[in-house]
Amino acid sequence: MRRPISSLAGMFSRRISEKNSERGSDTAVITSITYSGVISAISDPRSDFYTLMRRENVPANELMGRRMEIGVLAVLGQLRAKRNWHRIAREWWFGDEPQTELGKQEHDFWARRGTPS
Repeated sequence: MRRPISSLAGMFSRRISEKNSERGSDTAVITSITYSGVISAISDPRSDFYTLMRRENVPANELMGRRMEIGVLAVLGQLRAKRNWHRIAREWWFGDEPQTELGKQEHDFWARRGTPS
């Protein structure tokens, strides 16, 4: 099965999950070091992910989404944001139940408008 390029978030989530496993924690802090590791993985020609990215054909709107995703990760790194990022990502990827108060509010907002969140 071909591994989807889906997002930097997938790679980022794997990195966070690995760090959580090492620490036995459900939450992780995004730091500028974590963020720079993600950037290195996609921009350093020596990384495995870089090789994968070079072979992919990405539509322009997907590429723009990745650029926005990088920006969000940079801001979260500067804020040293701490959450269970894997569970939050699963809300988007698989439609899991919201894991945070903000996620619940967003879900309710869209439900009232008849739009799936």
